[in-house]
Amino acid sequence: MLVESRPDPQHERALWFHSPEQLISCRSAADVREQLQLAESARARGRFLAGFLAYEAGYGLQPGLLSLDDRPRVAHALWLGVFAGVEELHGAAVDELLCARAAGSARLASPPAFDLDRSGYAADFARIQDALHAGDSYQICHSLRARFRVDGSPWALFQTLRQRQRTAYSAVIDTGEYAVLSLSPELFFRKRGAHLELKPMKGTAAAGRDEAEDARIAQAMRQDPKTRAENVMIVDLLRNDVGRLAKPGSVSVPELFGVERVGNVLQMTSSIVAEV
Repeated sequence: MLVESRPDPQHERALWFHSPEQLISCRSAADVREQLQLAESARARGRFLAGFLAYEAGYGLQPGLLSLDDRPRVAHALWLGVFAGVEELHGAAVDELLCARAAGSARLASPPAFDLDRSGYAADFARIQDALHAGDSYQICHSLRARFRVDGSPWALFQTLRQRQRTAYSAVIDTGEYAVLSLSPELFFRKRGAHLELKPMKGTAAAGRDEAEDARIAQAMRQDPKTRAENVMIVDLLRNDVGRLAKPGSVSVPELFGVERVGNVLQMTSSIVAEV
């Protein structure tokens, strides 16, 4: 398992986890709490943990939602490796590892196909609007899956994607059954001691041809009511969630409506901090 973090050029590093002592996993959300307790016990023994929690793991963290998790699942709700140590890599060492693991190149063997057509999307959109108008939900992130075939290994595909566009946070996780590849520009959260930092991204625009044009587009994004509303909603949502864990009065927003370039787009990014 390779996990990379490069929020800026001065803080690039990659963590290479291999030879796990133990695997902690479950497919049912009902088992998530028990497996997290096993993970915490391993951490208390000085072990490292690396892996993933699926979105569906959230059903197991909120008792009122558990009854909604009624679909059979092939992938894991939680998958964590327990490691005695971790190897930190830098620069060329990361490329050498990827080349060794990739064992060749990867290419798409079929065009991506979404799992929802236009009429299905329109029906979902109408249901979402009804839920918002009724006050049943505050914000809904509607997503589609794109399915395609690949010739080559997951490591080779990750290497190709990483070369095409570097992101601040990336990972390749091989469970033995399937692989999870992640390339994201967004910091979900970072915890150092009691300090918690979140940097949600909402609001996107095509980047300009130079820095001056980027600055003009960024200013237009900050003045656009829809972009501002979208960003404020996610900031308020996360402030509320973090407030349930934080020391009273410690939640603050040091930056609202910041805009940063990510590849060929400009992304509106805000920052939230708290003491937990």
